[in-house]
Amino acid sequence: MAATSTDTSLVCSFSAFTNTKCGLTPYFPKETKVLLLKYCQRNLKSHLSSYYIDDISTEYNLICHRVGIFAEIDSYSVCPYHRYSLGVYWKRLSKCTHPEHTGKGKPEGNRQGVTVAASLHLLQKFGCVIPVGSGLCVKCRKSLSWLQAGEQTSVSSLELQNAVLVKKMKKDIFLSDETLQNTKSGSLPLKKELSHRNRMDEVKLDHALSFFLNPDFQQICSYETKMLEFDNGEVVTIPQIVRTTCHSLLIDMYASYCNEEHFNPLSKSTQFKLLATCAAAKRSNLSGLDNIAADGAASMDNIIATLQKLQEHDISKDELEETTSDVKALKLYMKTMYKFDIKKTSHCKDHCINFALSNTKDILLQEACTDHSHDDVCNSCNLLGNVTEQIFKSVQKVSDEESRDDLYTTTTIDINNVKQWKAHQLRTKNQDEARLKLMESLEPHKLLLVMDWAMKFLPMHYREKQSDFFGQKGLNWHVSVAIVKPENTTLQHKTYVHLFDGVRQDWFAVASIIENTLMTIKKQMPNIEEVFLRSDNAGCYHCGCLWFSLYGISQRTGLKILRYDYSEAQSGKSFCDAKIAHMRSKMKMFVSSGNNISSAEEMQAAIMSGAGVTGCQCAVAEMDTSKQEMTSHRFKGVNSFSNLEFEDGDILVWNSYNIGIGKKIPRSSVLRQEQGETGLNVINDFSEPSATYGALKSKDT
Repeated sequence: MAATSTDTSLVCSFSAFTNTKCGLTPYFPKETKVLLLKYCQRNLKSHLSSYYIDDISTEYNLICHRVGIFAEIDSYSVCPYHRYSLGVYWKRLSKCTHPEHTGKGKPEGNRQGVTVAASLHLLQKFGCVIPVGSGLCVKCRKSLSWLQAGEQTSVSSLELQNAVLVKKMKKDIFLSDETLQNTKSGSLPLKKELSHRNRMDEVKLDHALSFFLNPDFQQICSYETKMLEFDNGEVVTIPQIVRTTCHSLLIDMYASYCNEEHFNPLSKSTQFKLLATCAAAKRSNLSGLDNIAADGAASMDNIIATLQKLQEHDISKDELEETTSDVKALKLYMKTMYKFDIKKTSHCKDHCINFALSNTKDILLQEACTDHSHDDVCNSCNLLGNVTEQIFKSVQKVSDEESRDDLYTTTTIDINNVKQWKAHQLRTKNQDEARLKLMESLEPHKLLLVMDWAMKFLPMHYREKQSDFFGQKGLNWHVSVAIVKPENTTLQHKTYVHLFDGVRQDWFAVASIIENTLMTIKKQMPNIEEVFLRSDNAGCYHCGCLWFSLYGISQRTGLKILRYDYSEAQSGKSFCDAKIAHMRSKMKMFVSSGNNISSAEEMQAAIMSGAGVTGCQCAVAEMDTSKQEMTSHRFKGVNSFSNLEFEDGDILVWNSYNIGIGKKIPRSSVLRQEQGETGLNVINDFSEPSATYGALKSKDT
């Protein structure tokens, strides 16, 4: 058994009196048993003389007095950790320990500290335990000088005074078996683990958690991690999660949701406890997480500020207050309930995905609403039109032409930002359906590959000079998360990271990375036959040249690329961000250990150090751009398409996921030249970590 500071298999009587766990001690690793207190007979001469203690003669008395027990009870047991941390290896604090200490007075190192009588007196008067031997300043020592005459208090009198203290001991830590007390070894059996009844309704709990942990209310960050501790003591590192809605508002939304579903939820107090337990970071400014949402919310505030300015131009105060109230109600609705009102088909036009995302100019990219009519009106959505009309009417009443033009321009920009925010939420809801449905239907021979360029990593040094800090050149790294579902298991992932000292982040680099990643996947997972791609809308991904190069990549790797789905801007990359956060944390730990990271090779060494990062493997590479052959094509309107399906080299495209039957683009009609083998040269190849796969707990993760 390893010598560690704590060991959950050992439990002694002193665990009820201290805030520390029972366990072993590194000073005597061979002592692995819990002993009865009466067997503690170690020589204390050196320890007692170092702290000027002259009223204690035995080790077991010293251990008891250190936790406020002033009676000799042979039935007490002690583990190795508490025996030595309270006994001969106990250390005095550097400050005065008197409960009423004030000022800056320090303990006198060459004077006697708290005696047994003083410790008992302080316990009875203040209710706190001051260990025997603790330091006292001159002032506090004088306040206890009257105890000097009574320091030789008999043990029997102390036992009587301690009767109340003994009652605080838990029943299960007393040794009731007299035969065990008489054994020569004095060892105790291991404590049985207690089982606790769960009084919470599991159905209600699952219902609440599924709502609170909805991705619409939280976002994963790629720049920070946190430690999650379970009841069994296990600690897991997870990426930082930002909750975008306050707790009280989230619970009110859940109450409305339960009313619609006719579901009896948990009490509000329990819901608050759940949210406190499932802790997440709170951010009021979402810039950098979702710029469109941040701009929309800021524009709402700008509109309110504009309405306040209009009061200076003799506009009706009651009219402006009513409009201000509508703006606040609209902002609250946009931040909370609108995303839940959005449906694939709805009787309200503002909530109907099929109606909102249909292309009015191309019948192939339209989804007819034949099974329902748009005869409902959403009062909350209509607030935007009402606010727009009212504020422009008020602006027209401004007499000063220059002020009127300025207000009109700023208001127009703010209204457009709010409309873009509304459209952004609807597109996000629809585009995310592609990911959810794909993950639900994944089979053992299929794989989803989510890709993203991580933010450039700035070199880090254990001791960094100012000259090294300024003007640093970042290191490029690309993350590809492969999500699979093996037979009879849940979703799992493997993450492939390509590290570069420097590279141009264009479509050819992405195509080269995809080809190398698929070749590696074919070697490591030979059962994979079909691949689905997903990424954001960056120009290096959303590119016609990349689309037409995928057919050749499929032929060379032996893996058929079936679809390519793009997420809505500013959303949909949580898989990559989660793994990036883990790897950044690992690299910070690597540097804190006295190492430097200034090159791709050192990045690889940092990420793979120790046991590595679960499911992550890295390769150092460089680009050979001389192999780029395709430079242009005749495909028009590339930026308008968000979903693609590949059929024998031809491409079937959609503006939005599952809207219309799709528009087929023949390869021969738009392609100018073919792209041959890509140009990624691997310097240091992938090596799998100790934990080859990482687990995805649910499809909504």
